[in-house]
Amino acid sequence: MLDTIEWLETIGQNASLRHAPAEQLVSTLDQAGASAALKAAAMSGDKSKLSSEWGGGGDGGTGGGEGPFGVDHSSHSAWIDND
Repeated sequence: MLDTIEWLETIGQNASLRHAPAEQLVSTLDQAGASAALKAAAMSGDKSKLSSEWGGGGDGGTGGGEGPFGVDHSSHSAWIDND
């Protein structure tokens, strides 16, 4: 899992990887020994493919159906102290 997170960070920071055609990105990931889940997600563009990395189902283990890092923002609110 740590390798996958590191790869996601690298892809996010490297424009040539981020904008590479899927086949080229998968080839790079394959040569580097990346996980099958990361390669499947890169090839399909479907982030739910990463759920196996985090032990979840199709919702990434969040219960929200928003992939591996889904967050329910409905419970988040600002708090202001007017005292």
